[in-house]
Amino acid sequence: MTIQEYSDLKDLPYETVRRWIRVLKKERAPKAASLKLVELISQQLVLVQLLPESI
Repeated sequence: MTIQEYSDLKDLPYETVRRWIRVLKKERAPKAASLKLVELISQQLVLVQLLPESI
């Protein structure tokens, strides 16, 4: 569903819906970035555990 379709369906101004979408994306972005970092770190830890001890 597009922003325009949603705003028409809910009888909301288009710009208001766009503004809230931007706000929500900004709030979620740091969480997504920190989750990616945790995922990357955990992958590196697995790789380190798989390496032979002589290296």
